[in-house]
Amino acid sequence: MKKSIRVSNKAYFLALVLSFLVIGMWMVFSKANEFTFDITQFKLNVQGSPDDCWKKPGENRKNAMCNKLTELQELIDVENFEEAYYKLLHDIKPKLTGLKTDEREQPWGNGVYGQAWVTCESLREEYRIECNLILAEIYPLLLQ
Repeated sequence: MKKSIRVSNKAYFLALVLSFLVIGMWMVFSKANEFTFDITQFKLNVQGSPDDCWKKPGENRKNAMCNKLTELQELIDVENFEEAYYKLLHDIKPKLTGLKTDEREQPWGNGVYGQAWVTCESLREEYRIECNLILAEIYPLLLQ
């Protein structure tokens, strides 16, 4: 007697998403010593975000964040991956997301940053994902 296995749509979707993530991560990490994330586009996204999604004064906070992202890019350009990783982890990501977590969402400190600059949850989530992608791309470069 054969047993049939029914897979729910939710489980199928989850498996599909995980497959794409694994393929995507393989593609990113297969390019050893090469940083591919577009920080310039990230800065444009920050500048183009609504001022009312930032603590006041929004325009000043966005300019300051773009300066921090420029510093991050400069660290990456000179292959100072350790300092770039820690700048993003301890300075940039908490201000954008309100979280003290690494690329795997593992908390450091108490896990919460009380002075986040971004106030809109949807924007915080977008920036959390982008920061995690950058952290995940920098981390293997630290190990080389």
